[in-house]
Amino acid sequence: MPEQQRQSWLSVAVQIVGATLLSGGIVYLATSPSQLVRAGTETLVQAVTPQITPPAAPPAQVPVQYRNPFDPAEVFEFPPGTASVSARQAVAEVLMQRARDRQQLWATNTRVPRKSVRAARIGP
Repeated sequence: MPEQQRQSWLSVAVQIVGATLLSGGIVYLATSPSQLVRAGTETLVQAVTPQITPPAAPPAQVPVQYRNPFDPAEVFEFPPGTASVSARQAVAEVLMQRARDRQQLWATNTRVPRKSVRAARIGP
């Protein structure tokens, strides 16, 4: 290899090494902990107090309504905030109790069989 080419490669290598060392030094100084702390102490932070607005009046709560599935004219009302599942369960319990009461009424109701019209006419 001729001498001139060797010197040109050597000069390129020295420049690359110099640039690498210079950029490495800059990165080190920029990220060193002492630089971060110093930058933090020079920064002025102005405290912001949030504006607290009083909460608006709660909207009027509407009672929960649940229709009787067997009689759409009958509507059951529950306190506001009642879950629909709870309302449904309560309606089911009321309807089941009504059915039990009717069943007991029918069991105690003893009808006297009526005489047939023909037997009533033939009689004495």
